[in-house]
Amino acid sequence: CREAGERARLVEVDYASHSPQVDGIAGELAEVLGGVEPVGGPESGSGVVFYSTVTGGRVDPCALDTAYWVANLRERVRFADAVQALLADGHRVFIEASTHPVLTMGMRECFEDAESGAVAVPTLRRGHGGLAQLTKSVAQAFLAGAEVDWSAAFPADPPPRTVDLPTYAFQRERYWLDTPGGRGGDPAALGLAAADHPLLGAAVRLADGSGHVLTGRISPQTHGWLADHVVAGVALVPGAALMEWALRAADEADGGAVEELALRLPLVMPATGGRCVQVVVGPPADDGRRDIAVYSGPGDGPRTGGDADADWTCHAVGVLGPAVPEGRAEELTGTWPPPGARPADTEGFYPRAAASGYAYGPAFQGLRAVWRDGPDLLAEVHLPEAAGGPGGFGVHPALLDAVLHPAVLTEPAGAGPGPEPAEQRMWLPFTVNGLSLWASEATAVRVRLIPRPQAAEDERTLRVVVADAVGAPVLTIDALVLRPAEPGQLRSVDTGAATAGSGGGGTVRRRAAATAVGASSADWAARLARLSAVDQYRTLLGLVRDHAATVLGHTDAEAVHADVSFKELGFESLTAVELRDRLAAATGLRLPAALVFRYPTPEGVAHHLVRRLSSEATAAPTAIVAPDTQVPRQPTDEMSAAQRLESASADQVLEFIDNELGVS
Repeated sequence: CREAGERARLVEVDYASHSPQVDGIAGELAEVLGGVEPVGGPESGSGVVFYSTVTGGRVDPCALDTAYWVANLRERVRFADAVQALLADGHRVFIEASTHPVLTMGMRECFEDAESGAVAVPTLRRGHGGLAQLTKSVAQAFLAGAEVDWSAAFPADPPPRTVDLPTYAFQRERYWLDTPGGRGGDPAALGLAAADHPLLGAAVRLADGSGHVLTGRISPQTHGWLADHVVAGVALVPGAALMEWALRAADEADGGAVEELALRLPLVMPATGGRCVQVVVGPPADDGRRDIAVYSGPGDGPRTGGDADADWTCHAVGVLGPAVPEGRAEELTGTWPPPGARPADTEGFYPRAAASGYAYGPAFQGLRAVWRDGPDLLAEVHLPEAAGGPGGFGVHPALLDAVLHPAVLTEPAGAGPGPEPAEQRMWLPFTVNGLSLWASEATAVRVRLIPRPQAAEDERTLRVVVADAVGAPVLTIDALVLRPAEPGQLRSVDTGAATAGSGGGGTVRRRAAATAVGASSADWAARLARLSAVDQYRTLLGLVRDHAATVLGHTDAEAVHADVSFKELGFESLTAVELRDRLAAATGLRLPAALVFRYPTPEGVAHHLVRRLSSEATAAPTAIVAPDTQVPRQPTDEMSAAQRLESASADQVLEFIDNELGVS
């Protein structure tokens, strides 16, 4: 089963139950179970009736003797027959009393076959075995029609007051007005071009050809559905919205794909007022790529003069690349779900999500069904009516966000249980590589999430394939990395108290935008060529320590020890990206967003920078000798290959091996 990609787990027994192998131990079983004596059923006053999965129907408990239990281990399990017998006798509420639901799905399949309205209720769940979970299960049984004695859950004095509920179903209606934008009027009157986008109202191409800027304003009054995305009690503009803005910016800059996007600081949806948004695209480099950054500022417009640049907060940085060939688009055609895909339990998915800190409102409750297909997760997602229509979006952020909900709240097959609510870690998008849009304005999609190897223990990496209802490609992500954030960090962002030391990333100036303004890599190569190998290492280690100290809020670089991991120093997702940005700006190198996770100590990053920069100074293989360290310097042709692989996706790595090395 494992070789076929199915989820399988070995049971610690040395024989196969319910098979002829049991015949070999039947005598021993009969001897061991010889002392088991049955007790009376309802006739003896117990009030409990017994349905057997050995016989497939109701039996008298007096028949549960030694021979019965031997047969119980030897014969097939007639579970479906027993459930059908219970349904035929009028039972409609089934409670699975276990430490984790394993039979609930099978019971529901039996109910569907019988076209019965019966309900299956679990009790405890793996990792959620406390009184709160059990009480929730009792409440589910009560809602299903079971009689419950609630007295144990409330104090006896004074007795709890009960309130009658209405006898009709609640009826909801959406009253948000769909508007194409805010109060800006005609952008042309301001010298801008209309962006024809629900959140980005205008666009401008800078006169000197240095780039593009898309602008907009978001607020609860004009885009109330965004306030439905609440994580750890904070209304966050979903990372999916920033991805969609990057796609729109790529389209504005003459097409292409989002090669990389690092989400460095959450964008909080204001409770009142609004936030101005700018998506800034830089000029094309020699290879045609463009830098991109996403900012927000005060909703009443940024200040002018003085320290006006400090009003802008940078939320994401990345790179726009050339358009991906159509041949790379992936479809999800054929039978859906595929044969062998096993349905996952989605009942109560969003209430469970709310209990875990993801309080998705109606606009973001788009998940309809989930299946497991080997290690992959499959899903069907619809755009909720409460999110408004898809018009103007490449992909509606509420739809794309719901695509990522199996990834955030459902562990990949074969993995252990995810973080419990008590651990208070919220999984959020961290980096996106290879984001391509193939069709716009989808409202119902099929999804395949494919687990990728993880670079760090506390991250999840996925390939994402999204297709429309007939399987035609809509969107693909080569590598989506999710990392956990502490609720305290999100709340500090909400209150504006985030600092570099606390992982907030803080407010940045416009001049530190997408473009890296600093010494070029050629300048650094020339500088290093004049130094000894040891001084090359010391120079770049000092650079790394200086910038790391600044990001962490230290006044002295001595606080950053060269051989201590960045994690121990206090780095996490947002500060790690900020350090990458600073080093990229200082050296002129294009560095991967996950730099500090690939090279987890300052000395490791320093060695990486030495190899990258000194490769331009010489093609001769030498050795760099540093204190207690010796790192070989590669020839230039090998180094260029390594550089190409630095920020490559998994698919690009395989393509490189095939094309460059002649193997597959």
